[in-house]
Amino acid sequence: MRVSSAFKIAREAAKARGEKHFDSGKPCKYGHSGLRLVSTGRCKQCHYTENRDRSLRRSRAGLPTPTRPCPECCELCGKTPKKYRLNLDHDHKTGQFRGWICGQCNASIGLLGDDVAGLQQAIFYLRKNQAPMLPSDSTERKQVPLATGVFDYFPSALIEVAKVSWHGNQKHNPGQPLHWSRGKSADHADTIQRHFAERGTTDPEDGLRHSAKLAWRALALLQLELEAAGAPVARGAKLPEAE
Repeated sequence: MRVSSAFKIAREAAKARGEKHFDSGKPCKYGHSGLRLVSTGRCKQCHYTENRDRSLRRSRAGLPTPTRPCPECCELCGKTPKKYRLNLDHDHKTGQFRGWICGQCNASIGLLGDDVAGLQQAIFYLRKNQAPMLPSDSTERKQVPLATGVFDYFPSALIEVAKVSWHGNQKHNPGQPLHWSRGKSADHADTIQRHFAERGTTDPEDGLRHSAKLAWRALALLQLELEAAGAPVARGAKLPEAE
C-alpha cells in the first residue's frame, strides 16, 4: 500500500503524543472511518472485527450447532449487548444447545453452578432478604385492610377474577399447577381496552365476563408496575423461559 506523506505525519504526531489512534483523513478500502492504529497503521475497525471474529471462532470450537439464528437481544435478560456479540449457551453436561445470552448472563449462570439448583438457591436468598410487602409498624399495617377493604368489598368480583386465572392456566399451561406464566399474553394495556369495549357481556369462547378479564389484566398491570418499583415477585408467577 502506498502511504502518503500526510499519513506519515499524522501517525508520527500521534505517536509523539503517546496516543493509540490517529485520523488518517480517509476511509479504509472497506469504507470504515479514517481512524487508524498508531502501532500498525491499520484501520481500527478492521482490526477490531478480525480479532472479534477470530475470538468467536476460537470460543465456538467444539460447541453444538445452534437450532435457531442469533437474535439481537439476550434471551435471558432481554437486553441488547452494546459491544460484544451474544454467546452461544449450551448444557455443559449434555452438550445440548440452550440459547443465545449476553456475556454478563453467561458468566452469572456459570458462577451459580450452571444448574437450576444454584439459581433456585440465589432466588431463595434474594426473596428471604426482600423488604416485606406489608409495613412492620402496627399502625401502618392497619391501614392495609386486605380482608375488610378488598375481599369484603369485592367478593363476587374476586371470585370471577379467580375463574379467569383458572381458565387462563388451562389454556396456556394445560396439565400444570396453577401459575401466572409471565411469558404468555403480556399485552395487558391493549387487552384491557378490548375487554372494556365489551364490558357487560361474556366471552363466547369460555363464558367468562369481559369485565372479569379486564379486572385480571388491570391487576396484572399493577403487579408488574409494583415489581418494577421494587416489590417482591409474586409467588404464583413463573418468569418466561427462552423458547
